Amino acid sequence: MKTIVFFLTRKWFDLVASGQKTSEYRRVKPFWTRQLKDARAGDRIIFRRGYSHVETVLTLTRVTVVEGWQLPEAEREFFGPCNDVKFYKVDFK
Repeated sequence: MKTIVFFLTRKWFDLVASGQKTSEYRRVKPFWTRQLKDARAGDRIIFRRGYSHVETVLTLTRVTVVEGWQLPEAEREFFGPCNDVKFYKVDFK
């Protein structure tokens, strides 16, 4: 089983921990390609609030690649203009 770690700001961490956010997005870049290349449903995801010791552990359900215009509005606001950019969409429960 693989473990993937995401460091999140307080806002995003709180949404994940409360169950309101069930997908995380990362730009397709070499680092995330290496991290996610062998990811499978059932793998463990650790979400950490910044670099503190506060964390929540969830289970990966799916990894897909989406175009920037497919991002939810809140993520588009966070990333800024990104219509031609590809992102990994990491679904979890």
